[in-house]
Amino acid sequence: PDCGREMRRLSKFWVCEEHDPPVAIPLQTAPTETVHPYSELCSQLPTPIAVPIDEFGKCAENNSPMLAYRALWAMVDAAELITRFIAIVALLNVRQQSGETPEQLRKMLVNLLERPTFGAWRDIAHSAIEKLGTSALVQELPDFWKQHWSPLFEGGGAEQSIIELRNRMAHTARLTDEEAQRLLGAHRERFEKAIRALNFWASYRLIAVLSDGRTVRLHGLPDPQDWVLPEESNLPTDLSAYRERVVLLSQDGLGLLVLFPLQLYNPVLVVREG
Repeated sequence: PDCGREMRRLSKFWVCEEHDPPVAIPLQTAPTETVHPYSELCSQLPTPIAVPIDEFGKCAENNSPMLAYRALWAMVDAAELITRFIAIVALLNVRQQSGETPEQLRKMLVNLLERPTFGAWRDIAHSAIEKLGTSALVQELPDFWKQHWSPLFEGGGAEQSIIELRNRMAHTARLTDEEAQRLLGAHRERFEKAIRALNFWASYRLIAVLSDGRTVRLHGLPDPQDWVLPEESNLPTDLSAYRERVVLLSQDGLGLLVLFPLQLYNPVLVVREG
């Protein structure tokens, strides 16, 4: 239902008991595609960043105060997942260029493994992009980071910094619907502008190489019914040496960056009752 309240699973249904009578939704209801202002953008982006933006778009499309808290969390989650993806690409690009991980970044990674926080991913992305300079495989990434993404983290309060907003939401009591709507309004315009500036990723191909050598392009959103992506056969280079790896191809397809072990793609085993 549109109330935004938490539902719990009872047998083969999701149930919201805040209604009279309670609302029950069958588990087997086929997912449907929700169109929102970012749907076209999501269809052009690598899947790891298209999925969280799509989730934000679905939550933010309804302007009900009761859904503002969910939309706020979707925005924070999208910001963190996009930051992680940028950090992975920049870090492994630095390693590819130098043949090893620079000492400063190595120390940051050790700390990250112990405390994988949003702020830690932001710091790794920032340091790696600084070391890349103008020689990044994704040519637009340094300017995008400086002009659009890094400013989202600036400021000392939850109204200015998405990281401070995330910390407030994670470490305090649940925000009221009115406060969530106010904070969403404080961030929404800048965040929307920043995610629209991600459109340069449409010129790059993110490819998952399966264990049997087949390749899947991680592009756009998976089919909502089966959660699968189509295979990709029209590739400019042979990727059979990178089985069970995710590879980022440059714009011309001649340069590549292997994102293992920080970015993986493997089938998920699903176990159903009975």
